[in-house]
Amino acid sequence: MLSQEKNPPLKLVIEAGLIPRMVEFLKSSLYPCLQFEAAWALTNIASGTSEQTRAVVEGGAIQPLIELLSSSNVAVCEQAMWALGNIPSDGLEFRDNVISSNAIPHLRALISPTLPITFMRNITWTWSNLCRKKTPYPCETAVKQMLRALSLLQRHHSEVLSEACWSLSYLTYGCKELIGQVDDTGVLLRLVALMTISELNVWTPSLPYHGEHYHRHK
Repeated sequence: MLSQEKNPPLKLVIEAGLIPRMVEFLKSSLYPCLQFEAAWALTNIASGTSEQTRAVVEGGAIQPLIELLSSSNVAVCEQAMWALGNIPSDGLEFRDNVISSNAIPHLRALISPTLPITFMRNITWTWSNLCRKKTPYPCETAVKQMLRALSLLQRHHSEVLSEACWSLSYLTYGCKELIGQVDDTGVLLRLVALMTISELNVWTPSLPYHGEHYHRHK
């Protein structure tokens, strides 16, 4: 129902107390189809209001979703990542819930040039949501982990590059200390090279970083 209907009855599902059952389904490793449907349902709920996202978080979904990032079933893994990507977009508290559950190393481990482009786009979209909320910024350890992961994404398809550059822009804009950390990753030369790419969606998000970097060093 939640994974197929155009306007699923999210409120009714929450009020019926079904989220804990879905979370249990995420742990059904012998039944990947059940895991996939449960992850899809939770994705839809987490894409709703902040209260609906909170219901997913308080229902204990984050940790099982993170564990599914290691699933050998690509569809299950991708759907779990999509659900996780919806959670931090609703606020700093939810972003920090995902980060404190050790999601970043698991997301970073997924980065591979052999993955389908759609999968890689979803990875960078998830990174973007983790980086978007920045008042306050994530803890220093999390920032360093994200910067290392984003530096790995700088050698992929232009659509992936675009989202990775937006993530860097969100993470560093207005914060000179973080700009210095970006320099330490060695990604600056790659960003300069991206300015020669014709795709507007790639070099546009690179501009804020270059502007901040200029003001820092002039």
